[in-house]
Amino acid sequence: MKRLGVYGAPVSAVALEAPDHCLWGQGSFLHRNYPTDKGEVVLLFPGNIHGIYSADPVSVAFGGRYLTFLRSLRNVTQPMQVLSIELPKEGGNHLLNNNYLTLPDWIWDCQCNNDDESHASMTVTIALAHGSVQLWRLQLGPGTKSVQLQQIHTITCQPPSLVQALRISHKQVAMAQDGAILVWSLDHPTRVSTIKVPIAGTMHALRFDDSGERLASVSNDRSVRLWEYHPNEMWQERWTVWGHTARVWDVAFVQQYVVSTGGDNTTRLWSAENGTALHLWYTQRCMRSLDTYDTWIAAGGEDGTVVTYNVDAFRRPVLDYAAHLESQKISSRPNSNVCRFTVPDDRPVNSIQSSGENGEKTSEAMTKSAVDSMAKKGIKQKKTKVSKQVLVGAEFCTLKSQLSMLVTTREGSLFVLDLRTGTWLRHADWETSQNAKDGCCMKTHPDLPIVAIGATNGLIAIVQIDNLFGTLATKTTLDDASNYRAVQALEWINSNILVTYHIHTVIIWTFNHLSSAEISPDSYHCLILEAHTKGMVVCGAFNKERNLFAAGDTRGNLILFGLEQRLKIPAKEPLHPVSCLPYCHRKEHIKALVWMNQNIILSVGNDGCIAETLVTIDCKLEPLVSVPCGQLTAITHIFQQTRRDPRTTALDVKHMRESCRFEEICVGGYLGNRFSLLDASSGFELANVDTGGRQRPLQIHLPSGLCQTSLTAVRENRPDGKIDIVVATCGVHKEDTRGYSRDLGTIISSVHGIPLHNESIFGLCIFPVNASCQQVAVISASEDCYITASIFQDEKLIAVKRLPPMIGGVRAVCSSSSAEGRHLLACGGGQLEIMFYIFDDNHHKDSLFPLLSFIGCGVPSEKQLIDQRINAMRAVFLTGTAFQSRHLVVTGDSDGACCMYFVAETKSRRTMGYTFFRSERPILSVDIWKDGDAIFIIAGTTNGFLYVFEACEQLLRDVEKDGTHLRPILTYRGHSMGTNAIAARMTPLNNIRTLRIASVGDDQAICCCDINVKGSLSQAAIVSHIMKPEASLSALKGVEWTSDHTLVTVG
Repeated sequence: MKRLGVYGAPVSAVALEAPDHCLWGQGSFLHRNYPTDKGEVVLLFPGNIHGIYSADPVSVAFGGRYLTFLRSLRNVTQPMQVLSIELPKEGGNHLLNNNYLTLPDWIWDCQCNNDDESHASMTVTIALAHGSVQLWRLQLGPGTKSVQLQQIHTITCQPPSLVQALRISHKQVAMAQDGAILVWSLDHPTRVSTIKVPIAGTMHALRFDDSGERLASVSNDRSVRLWEYHPNEMWQERWTVWGHTARVWDVAFVQQYVVSTGGDNTTRLWSAENGTALHLWYTQRCMRSLDTYDTWIAAGGEDGTVVTYNVDAFRRPVLDYAAHLESQKISSRPNSNVCRFTVPDDRPVNSIQSSGENGEKTSEAMTKSAVDSMAKKGIKQKKTKVSKQVLVGAEFCTLKSQLSMLVTTREGSLFVLDLRTGTWLRHADWETSQNAKDGCCMKTHPDLPIVAIGATNGLIAIVQIDNLFGTLATKTTLDDASNYRAVQALEWINSNILVTYHIHTVIIWTFNHLSSAEISPDSYHCLILEAHTKGMVVCGAFNKERNLFAAGDTRGNLILFGLEQRLKIPAKEPLHPVSCLPYCHRKEHIKALVWMNQNIILSVGNDGCIAETLVTIDCKLEPLVSVPCGQLTAITHIFQQTRRDPRTTALDVKHMRESCRFEEICVGGYLGNRFSLLDASSGFELANVDTGGRQRPLQIHLPSGLCQTSLTAVRENRPDGKIDIVVATCGVHKEDTRGYSRDLGTIISSVHGIPLHNESIFGLCIFPVNASCQQVAVISASEDCYITASIFQDEKLIAVKRLPPMIGGVRAVCSSSSAEGRHLLACGGGQLEIMFYIFDDNHHKDSLFPLLSFIGCGVPSEKQLIDQRINAMRAVFLTGTAFQSRHLVVTGDSDGACCMYFVAETKSRRTMGYTFFRSERPILSVDIWKDGDAIFIIAGTTNGFLYVFEACEQLLRDVEKDGTHLRPILTYRGHSMGTNAIAARMTPLNNIRTLRIASVGDDQAICCCDINVKGSLSQAAIVSHIMKPEASLSALKGVEWTSDHTLVTVG
């Protein structure tokens, strides 16, 4: 079948018989899976299968004009049987051909209903492409190897037409054709209910619920609609939602939810009650077909895969990022200091020689005459190979109450860097023989001036670091592990226990006491743990209360050892795992482990996921949840700031099965070459540093409690063979109250992510709605076609209202406030659609949400193409006598037009727009600044140009009355690429009106420009122009002024 190209072909139909039994059609093949194996190929169809109906005891598969019946044994894991079809002699045009029933038209849908409890007789309903429905009587033949078919009746829809989508449920038929859904009963085919669907496109799927009183429809306009049957009012629309960013292919009901799948590679779950978006699942390829069974969903994809979901899983608290509101607040400062320190050169001083082509010896100290002589003889001087300095390790440590960095080299040297003064101090060599070349890793003691060094030959050296250079270092070599190959990593569990990780072995060293004296063989013993996995063990964590040790290897396996009392009593034989959870991180390296409590293990790995694992009472590992971190592609570190309640014991395992909350947990990992430190509960980025490459060793020092600074150190090789240690000081702090920034002079408030949309947010605006209660409204516009109004009080979300969707998507939103306590809200999106709303604070005392009313829509004066969209908009309240109680809204669209709308606060069906400027390139951003009677408008385009306009009351009236075009008083190029955002403000400069404009763009630059406006429209001039290139690592998307001299950018 691989030669036939079956695997990887799209799944055209899927049917769930049970949570662990599934049928799916893939090309001409019908597949069925079993819980115990990979499945079987049931049959080879004459054409492509595009529909399956699973029933007991007969299932149906159909495609094109062909239909076949299969004997389904749901309770017995036996191969499905293809039933032969027997037709009466007077069968007419219905032909029997190789166990397939051939019909005169394309089959859209099929359903089987049992006529009696014995399941021996069934009624088969077949719907055809041009609206006709055929009813057949099916009788199971003797031996249940054949079926007897007899046609009962044919019902034809009048007038017949080609059907876009069709579905049968019980005795109802729904068919979609030409913007309408026709619903009729098989008992009364003449009583047809017509549902008008306001779409401009094709409906791809219809689906009834189990009761037959609800009908869901999806189409290529990205909408999902639910219709409800009322006995007196027939079928009515209950809700319509837009969330998919591409056409929607299929829809189904699962319990009290509606599930849909579309071309945007997502499967989405909606509430059947009100259409609220509850969850979405991402897939690598588009899913085209759906089926449900109990709480399970099966989706067939274009890449030949079938994915199953359980709707109960999304209700489980996996990672509650919004639950961080009650914890201490976190804020961040940018990187404040990056220092470079060169490790002292301890390489041996030898004359580096190389040979010429004729065997002559050349040296680095060769004189110029010798070089000229060799050149005359035609002898080329080879480049000398520089011997590079190699480090065993570099770690942060505290020596004599000072934060320092300890560095060991493969020449046996030991250096200490005082980070306060930046000076190096050389201590006694940790090794003077050639064994120093075998050093590969190191770990400093948490309390004592001791360092443990591991070697590739399995030896471990315990070295005292309090001796200065010139005296012998106190060192003890532990050779008990020499038979277990190279040491991969070391870790001090506490002051007396050291853990070393070898290839397939973990060794726990317990010391009676550690001091400056040399360690005797009688003062320690070791416990050997053998992993018995294919991967190399690289990390672990110890549970002291339960005497358990968890380890992770490079193949994603999580291993659990039961130590009992072996740490105090030496073990003669190696210990073996009591449990192993394979592929906990999808065959990727497990980089770090931590015990959240006595029953939960938290692990991170190179797959970019945070995994929780439950340890049961009988010490078995059970996976709880694995959550991908969207900000990181590989997670390498876990930092646990506070411990869980130590009174939690193994007896509480049954109460700890739910996923734990990640308060006081920080994770660190990579996205590209950048290392980020994140708060796991809120997703807040605490620190970010460029490492130059993932393979460069990285050290992190994060003080307990998230203190003022976090230090990260990266090693870099120099061309001369030396090594630089680059130490970055990242400002991370946690504060119990609001902090004050001396640099900005503003209050720093905490920010907590709250999910309000399913897709990207393109526009935001904020304004106060109740000054007495210090409430603010945040309006967000998203690609999911919705505008959400959120009310915040004391940094907490107290109310949310979702406005009616805009079919073309929402691209921009703006607001302006009047003196009477009313706020205009303008929203713009695809197809140049503009909506206007009014927030009224005067009706806010008795309700949680202010009065919000729709007052009209905007209509451009010039005819535009339907595929154009609004890219930016700004609004300001007009105070002139000619524009009382009206707001000026300025928009910029993808057709290059800038329009004005004069919006009154009273209801009006339409507000006419007036084009006052047209550019050759699309408008990406606009801004307005009102200074007295003058209004300044700035527009930015995709080629980086900015146009500045000044309009007085008379000019605005000319635009409204005659459609006059405005001339820009100034045009300049601020960016080499698109201008994404503009922020303008008027500032006094030498007693002259100065318009200060800041802009950001796709060229990652910030442009600030001061413009003097002396009253005459022709006298505007640029007095200063400042460019800051490479202000961001990516395109900048937003800019706002916080004062005359401070601005904020986002990207």
